[in-house]
Formats: sequence, structure tokens, C-alpha cells
Amino acid sequence: MKGAKLSLGYRVVEMGEKQFRGHEFHYSVNEETEGLERIGKVFNARGKEVDMAVYRKGNVVASYMHVYWGESGEWMSGEKEIDG
Repeated sequence: MKGAKLSLGYRVVEMGEKQFRGHEFHYSVNEETEGLERIGKVFNARGKEVDMAVYRKGNVVASYMHVYWGESGEWMSGEKEIDG
């Protein structure tokens, strides 16, 4: 975190035809990402694509994003699979 810059803002992640919303807030950065599949596209509140990563390895999806699950009910139902 030495010399880290704050990353902050509302985010929208698009994965295939699905999207979900949340926010990003952190001072650290990812350094070890070998072997991790980067999935989806991430946009800020103004619709500009940003470089916040969403990673997938096996059944784990990880990101700095804090997801607003209440706006994405179908994601929680288990009826739909997350596509990259």
C-alpha cells in the first residue's frame, strides 16, 4: 500500500447480458494475478470504462467492488449462471 492512491466511485459491471451495480473503495492494489481469469467490463457512474478488475478462478469471483445485491435479485436466486 506504499504510496497508494484512493480508488473510489460507483461502478456497473457488465457480464454478458447481465449487469450489477456497486461501489469501489480501497487504497491497495492487486499485484499477484497470474492464473486469474479477468471477467466482465466495469464502468463508472458516467459510463466510462474503468480498469477495476473482476477475477474468476473456479467457483470464486473476486473484486474490490461492494455489490448492491438488493438491486440484482435474480443474481441471488441461483437461477442464472454468471457468464464471463
